[in-house]
Amino acid sequence: MSLLRRLNYISRFIAQLTTTCEPIFKLLKKDASIKWTNDCPKAFGKIKDYLSKKFTNYEVKYTLLGRTCCVLTWVAQKLRNYLLDYTTYLISRMDPLKYIFQKLMPTGRLAKWQILLTKFDIVYVTRTTMKEQSLADHLVENPVDDEYMPLSTYFLDEEVNSIEEVVPDGHPICKIYFYGAVNIKGVGIGAILISPIEHHYPAKARLRFFCTNNTTEYEACIMGLKMAIDLDVHELLVMGDSDLLIRQAQGEWETRDIKLNPYRQCVQDLSKRFKSIEFRYIPRFHNELANALATLASMLPYPGNTHIDPLEIQFQNQHGYCNTIEIEPDGEPWYHDIKRFLKTREYSEHAKGDQKKL
Repeated sequence: MSLLRRLNYISRFIAQLTTTCEPIFKLLKKDASIKWTNDCPKAFGKIKDYLSKKFTNYEVKYTLLGRTCCVLTWVAQKLRNYLLDYTTYLISRMDPLKYIFQKLMPTGRLAKWQILLTKFDIVYVTRTTMKEQSLADHLVENPVDDEYMPLSTYFLDEEVNSIEEVVPDGHPICKIYFYGAVNIKGVGIGAILISPIEHHYPAKARLRFFCTNNTTEYEACIMGLKMAIDLDVHELLVMGDSDLLIRQAQGEWETRDIKLNPYRQCVQDLSKRFKSIEFRYIPRFHNELANALATLASMLPYPGNTHIDPLEIQFQNQHGYCNTIEIEPDGEPWYHDIKRFLKTREYSEHAKGDQKKL
């Protein structure tokens, strides 16, 4: 009965579990003979293939915290369709989320884990004694042995940078890029509106209330839409790297998380104020400017009522020391002696012998 209870618990995560475990369920029927046939271990192996992971020789060398992060990323990819629309509570002895997201500029596998987990709304909860933990312990004690495929942290078609629709020049429209950043320093949102004549209008804000990753993306999108309305924009193309928000705005996905319902309704109401509006998903590396604005807003604490001038970015094409000119002792411009020599063919009284040869 213990095995049956565990199978019943994980049935929500495995499609057609009844068909898969039919050889095992036959043993539970009344007056059925208990005989573990060759089909039973095959059925049990299919379950383990879906919900258990065996570390590769390289992954075994990770620290305990690193292995926990690896498993969390693997589970999130396996159960992607179940985690995207809900807040997921991670119950563990340690907090792998803090380890993954505490570094502002991660590298290597830590960067890959951070990118793969950013789209999920996962909250860490300290582990307490609970019956469900026995299922995780059981899967750990019975890993997959044969023909195991390790976790692939590479993206599909990563050799293709992007696929974009080219807007004809004869019909230019305004574009908005938005991004929400959540890190150990705080929460920031950024949006930038680009006019048909390539004028850029940036906006950024630091949020001083609790936000999840998904609600932060919605806050950034709403800020961008309001900015477009204030600038009297009628046709708009909204682009972001939040797959959940874009799909919900397009009407392809339902909004099951009750926290996102008012946000989606607000986006729909604001969208009605445009003559035409389109939401389009783009890769994160095409959203760098909005990303930079949101990250800047999240990292710099707002200093109360202190006035801060708008930030300006200058382009410098030469080294700093190339533009340094010392003041001449006599107060004349630096080219005064050269100009006098060209006119009168007379050297300066301070010129030395080797300087006169030139």
